[in-house]
Amino acid sequence: MCAESAFNYTSSLKTASWKQGTDCFILKAPSIPTAPLFSLHHVRRLYLGGNHLTGTIPSSICRKSSLRVLHLMDNYLSGTILPCLGNLSNLVVLKLGLNQLEGSLPRTLANCTNLMYLNVHENMFDGFLPIPPVTAEAYAASGNKFSGEIPSSFCNVTTLVLIDMSDNSLTGKIPQCLIIVNTNLAMLFLAKNRLRGPIPEILARKNCSLNTVILSQNHLQGKLPRSWASCKQLEVLDLCDNELEDSFLSWLETLPNLHILVLRANKFHGPITSPKFIHPFPVLHILDISNNNFIGTFPSQYIANFNYMMGGDKGQGLLKYSTETWSESHYTTVIYKGVQMQLSPIREALVVIDLSHNHFQGEVPKEPSSPVNLTRQRMVDVSGLCIKCEEQNNTAVRLFMFRPEGHAC
Repeated sequence: MCAESAFNYTSSLKTASWKQGTDCFILKAPSIPTAPLFSLHHVRRLYLGGNHLTGTIPSSICRKSSLRVLHLMDNYLSGTILPCLGNLSNLVVLKLGLNQLEGSLPRTLANCTNLMYLNVHENMFDGFLPIPPVTAEAYAASGNKFSGEIPSSFCNVTTLVLIDMSDNSLTGKIPQCLIIVNTNLAMLFLAKNRLRGPIPEILARKNCSLNTVILSQNHLQGKLPRSWASCKQLEVLDLCDNELEDSFLSWLETLPNLHILVLRANKFHGPITSPKFIHPFPVLHILDISNNNFIGTFPSQYIANFNYMMGGDKGQGLLKYSTETWSESHYTTVIYKGVQMQLSPIREALVVIDLSHNHFQGEVPKEPSSPVNLTRQRMVDVSGLCIKCEEQNNTAVRLFMFRPEGHAC
């Protein structure tokens, strides 16, 4: 059981405020000196997130050998991470994200043989990516200055469910083994790096657990391997702003849970053939294939048969994946009138279809009797997406129209 304390700005913190018999301490305060906090004895779980704490992490924390949870997120802590944190052999959760910490992460963290959750995102760490302990299930290191290649020794960690290395300066290829050995891997975030080369194959096709994959804003090349069609749990696939060169990924149309498919700004090309199934992409509601080299007529069957876009089986909730130690809403970006907007969290009722900046010809399909309204305009080198929004139950944005080149919204 946790002892929760809420102090005002002028309160003094005393060890006596934490009662014997409890194993954790939760602090909610506008500003409290850190030194007395870390003098608490016998504490096993220390929650100090969002308290405007400043200064460095004191070395006294390394003497809390019974500590299992250290939550320091969303403060103003600075300085480097103490190598002695690797001595906390009982540590299960370490949250250091959203601070101003810098330097390299100590390799000694790999000695925390019970550590399952490591979050250091949105700091100023640099150097090579640290290898998490072999027990890690969630690894969040986005928004730092890590550089170099993803170490092959990452593949010694086979328990990862979530990997977030986005928004760094990573180079090289995505290791094939990163996906092979982590058969429970559900969320993979590698966006905003400098990664090159092909997207790895899915070799354990019967054991693909991928739920969300965001590889956008890299320099990935080649084709998406067809083995990805075996990932039946996949909900979000964002490959935008790469150098992928392939035809339309129509072979993904049977995925039963794919809500978001973003292929914007690649080298996809050729005609898009008619779907083979009555309801292709059965739950898709965000499709962005803009800024590619598709040609011909966009098949009207896709618009008419997008069951989810037409309102069939549509929920009003948020796409969300969570574990005991991690909760992350899906996000993606759309471009509206030349402005890129990040949408997070993604509502299932939000419908986006962007075909702009391709070489399509022919007519936009007739309006279906549905919440989605596509104006009957000619599409020749479509240059933009004109969006008209209706609000239903204060949650849904569901009405979009395509704009041909030169047509004002």
